[in-house]
Amino acid sequence: MSLESNNISGARKAAVILAILGEDLAAQVVRHLAPDEMGLVGAALVRTQTVPSDVAARLAGEFVAAVGRLGEGGGGVEFARGVLTRAVGAAGAGGVMDRLEAIDVITRAPIDTLVEALKGEHPQAIAVVISQLDAPRASIVLEALDPGLRQDIRSRVANISNPSTAALCDIAALINKTEKGG
Repeated sequence: MSLESNNISGARKAAVILAILGEDLAAQVVRHLAPDEMGLVGAALVRTQTVPSDVAARLAGEFVAAVGRLGEGGGGVEFARGVLTRAVGAAGAGGVMDRLEAIDVITRAPIDTLVEALKGEHPQAIAVVISQLDAPRASIVLEALDPGLRQDIRSRVANISNPSTAALCDIAALINKTEKGG
C-alpha cells in the first residue's frame, strides 16, 4: 500500500507516528502494546523506510487532532463502545464493554466509597479492585483496610493475572450500590 494514498492502515499510521517520535519515545510506546500489536506495528515499521513529508505532516496532524478530541469528550466509555461496536459488532462488543464499564466504575469511584464497599468483602474481591487501581489510589485503599488482611491482599494482587468480567461486574455493582447509599 502506498503511503501517498489516503487509505493508510492503522498499523502503518502508527508506524509513521512512532518514526516521527524517534527511537526512544517509540520504544516507550511500544512497551505498552500487546505482543500481537507489537508484531503488526513492527512489521509496518520495517515496511516504512521513507515517508514523504506531506504524508508525515498529514498523519501527525491527524494524531494531534485525535489527541485534542480526548479533551473534548473524544474518549471514554461511549467512545470505546462505538469503536468496538463498529469493529466487531454489537454482540462482540458487549462482553468487552461490560468489562470496560466495570473497570471504569472501579477506577473512578471515590476512595471512601471503595473502602466502604470493600469492608467485609473476601480478600480476593479486594485484590481484584486493588489490581485495577493506579498505585497511589491502591495504596490509600489498602492502608484504610483491616491491617490483618493487608498481607493476604498483597499476595493475591501479586498473583492476579486477568480477573473475570463477571467478578469485575459484581464488584462494580457493589461499588455503585455503596455510592448510592445502599
